[in-house]
Order: sequence, then C-alpha cells, then structure tokens
Amino acid sequence: MTTRRAPADSVPQDPQDRSGDFGKLLGSATVSITGDGVFLSSLSLLAVHYTRNAAVISLVTAASAVPIVILGLPAGALVDRWEHRRTMAVVDAVRFLVVALMALLIATGHGSIGLIVAVAFLIAAGEAFYGTAAQSILPQIVSRSSPRLQRANSRLSAVRIICKDFVGRPVGGALYAVSGWIPVLLNAVSYGIGSLLVAGIRQEQRRPQKAASGPSSLRGEIVEGARWLWGHRVLRTLALLVAVDNLVFSAWVGLLVLLAQDRFHVSGLGFGVLSGCIGAGALCGSLLATWLGTRFGAARVMTAVMLLEGLATLLLGVVGKAVLAGLLLAVVGCGAVTWNILTVSARQNIVPDYLAGRVNGAYRLLAGAAAPVGALIGGGVAQLVGVPYVLLGGGVITVVLALIGMRIVVDDSLRQATETGEH
Repeated sequence: MTTRRAPADSVPQDPQDRSGDFGKLLGSATVSITGDGVFLSSLSLLAVHYTRNAAVISLVTAASAVPIVILGLPAGALVDRWEHRRTMAVVDAVRFLVVALMALLIATGHGSIGLIVAVAFLIAAGEAFYGTAAQSILPQIVSRSSPRLQRANSRLSAVRIICKDFVGRPVGGALYAVSGWIPVLLNAVSYGIGSLLVAGIRQEQRRPQKAASGPSSLRGEIVEGARWLWGHRVLRTLALLVAVDNLVFSAWVGLLVLLAQDRFHVSGLGFGVLSGCIGAGALCGSLLATWLGTRFGAARVMTAVMLLEGLATLLLGVVGKAVLAGLLLAVVGCGAVTWNILTVSARQNIVPDYLAGRVNGAYRLLAGAAAPVGALIGGGVAQLVGVPYVLLGGGVITVVLALIGMRIVVDDSLRQATETGEH
C-alpha cells in the first residue's frame, strides 16, 4: 500500500491538530520515559547493593540487551497481526504488574540480584513489542507527510532526552537515597498511567487487504518482511548504515571514561559534564531536525550530519582539551539524533502499514545487535592499541559510510519511494 505525500503548503504546523491521539501518545511517552529514567538510575545502585561481583552486575546490562536480539523479528511479525494501540497498552499494564511486584519484594526485604536481572529482562522484552508498535502506529495517528512525521518524532525524541536523562535519572538517584523501593514503585506507576493513556487512543489500526493475502505462518510473515526490506534499495541502505553507525558509537562511548581520566584528567563531576554534552547536543538535534529536513531536504541533512558525526569522532581521538572534547561530543549527540529522527520518519513514510511491525522490528534488531558487538570490538582494539585508535578508526568508518550512503539515499530517491512506492 502506498500513500502520496501532501503538498508542503498543505501540511498543518501542529501534528496534534488532526486529533488528540498524538497528545495521548506523547503524554504516555512522557510519563513512561520519566519512570524509566528514575528506574534505570536506581537499578545500578540496587545491583551494587545486592552484590559487588562485577561479572554478576554485568548480567543486568546483558539482560536488558538480549531480548531485542531474540524477540526483534517475531515481535515485529506479531505486532503486524495485533492492534498497535492494544499491544502497547497491554505491554505497559504487564510491566506495571512486574515492577510493582519488584517494589513490594524490595520493600519487604526479599529483593536479590536475581530479581533485578529477571525484571530487567522482562522490561526489555516488553520494549521489543512496545517500541515496535509505537513506531508503527505513529503514521496512522499523525498522517503520512514528511514534515508532520519529522515534527512528531522530534517531539518524542525531545521528551525522551529531557525526561529520561535530565529529569528521571537525577530524581531516581535522589529517591534511592530515601529508600531503594521508592523509585521502583514510581516506575510501576508510570507504566500504569502510560497504559491508560495509550488505551484512550481512538485511532484504529488500518488493515490493508494485502495483509490478509500474505503468508499465514509466523515464520513466513517474518521472511516476507525481511525480503521486502532487503529488496528496497533505499531502506536496505539506511538499515545497514544504522547498524554500522550504532556499532561504531558503541565501540567508543563506553571507553570515554578512560579518555577523560587519562588524557583530560577530569574528576567524576567533569566526566559527568562531558557525558552530559552528548545529551545536550542530542536535545539540540531533536529541536532542529524538522527545520533542517524541511529546509534542506532529509537526505542531504542525513549525509551532512553523518559526516559531521564521523569528523567529530575522529577529532575526539586527537584533541587534548576537555572543553574541545565536550563540543565534539555535543556535535556527535546532535548528529546522531538528527539522523535518527529523519531516518525513522522516512521509514514510517515509506513502509506499508501491513509490514510496519516487521520492518521496524528488523531495524531495531540490527541496531540492538550491533551495540554489544561494537562494545566488544572497541574494548579489544583499545586493549591492543589504545582508546584513541578506536575513535580514529570509528571516525574514518563513519565518514566512509556517509560518502557511500549519499550516492544511494538522495532526496529524489526518498521522494520516489514515498510517492510511487517503487522499491
């Protein structure tokens, strides 16, 4: 199924002016993401409270990363079968029950590291379904037009950055100082409120006729989605770029603390400020992405920000001052979020409704699987030749990717794919 874009001059300025559904989705995201930020900051503190074994503590991170790799493709196929709104509401309701039980067990003295690992896994498993459904439902409640989708994704991205990093994490740390179960309970409440808000979305999932004529088995539906994605030249290129770019970023971001200590000689507070520069740049990107995409064209901006991200990463490997490093990290954050908003919007604009879950699931799988691989590669390279070489190599790879991608992903190809459905 294809949907033609509305002319630019007919696009309303506010993605919420069509209905209140986007407002409910945004409200749900605001509450749930704030709760996630509160929970994540306390999760590490709870893990250390129950054990000092680094290998066991690392299981918490692993438990959060594994579900998207295992469930990414089947979750996408199931999301295409189910009503998106109901899927999101049920997932958040289940997460409310799971996290509320965790809060009760901790409050009554029955908490353990095993409980934390199990809950981290279940929350991430729910996100495999929720995140895919959320990306799939957006074009149905906002309408397919590049500016409107970009604007909606920009708002969701800004909410994610502000509520999770700038509000949720500090609040979580403060509440943990009062009692460990309080931030956990607050996250449970946020899931409950988010579930109610999503359930109130009136926009029903559209069921194109083509969906009923496709393969009936889950495996067949997964293959159909993967085959469609691989056969689409533009989206295939974007998917590979997303995977490799995420691999490169994951290769060096975890090593930033070593660079901060060994080269910049900053304190713990200084490292926090450096890390915050990525978030500040990301917030700028979420605010600028729509304007940049509309003014200069999405494909041109994607190429430009990827080039800037690569050059900034490369320069991080050679600069000697923390102030310059902070500016470069802000550029990386801004470029990464701008790229993400424009690519997600393009994907939502192109992919037919009946395949949205499977294609979004495949993207999320590629990005999720690339992160741990990148971290392992980065750690190995840093151990052999040093952290700066990870940054230098990552910067070169990103620049090369941008130069390759710009030959395939151009504004004409995006427009053609959107308006005619040609793959």
